[in-house]
Amino acid sequence: MTQILSVNEESLILAANILLDGGVVCIPTDTVYGITSIADDVSAVKRVFQLKNRPEGTPLPIFISSATELDEYTVGFSPEAKMLANEFWPGALTIIANRSDSIPPITVAGFPSAGFRIPNHYVPIKLAKLTRKPITGTSANLSGQPEAKNVDDVVRMFGKDNPNLDMVLDGGSLSGTIPSTVVDVTSGDLKIIRVGMVGEDAIRSILCQE
Repeated sequence: MTQILSVNEESLILAANILLDGGVVCIPTDTVYGITSIADDVSAVKRVFQLKNRPEGTPLPIFISSATELDEYTVGFSPEAKMLANEFWPGALTIIANRSDSIPPITVAGFPSAGFRIPNHYVPIKLAKLTRKPITGTSANLSGQPEAKNVDDVVRMFGKDNPNLDMVLDGGSLSGTIPSTVVDVTSGDLKIIRVGMVGEDAIRSILCQE
């Protein structure tokens, strides 16, 4: 039976322990509900793909709790990228950077890069802090279906007894419909892959302050 608990200090600690034991937890974020596992736990990441009915050839976004962790999880993170992280994190900006070997290939579909973000929501930040690990931040939905914005959506999609979903943290209904903006800094030059909550003008204005 999948546990469904309201968000509080006790349930966050329990969720962190579940993640560290290889579990999968559905959590509220600053956009929609997300599916989390420890991002460097290969078995747990496989469970995320199974839960979402998603091919393993699709990279998963990664949530972290502090920009300082990028020193461990990335290679050659540029000063310009650090400026963007410092300005827009926590927030709806995903930065694709060259990953270090601490992020396993399965998490990012074998790509040499990974997308990192610090969401503007205390639940994913707290879980990343409690586990001291990067966690996956993929949306809570079956592949190709709309994202879950409340726990009823989660249960409707995944059921109450899904073997690949250990816990759901109920943070109420979420209104976020605009996805994060995605930028790619792997080549040294900034490429805007998707414009979302953070506008292109805002990004360019920060980089012009160098």
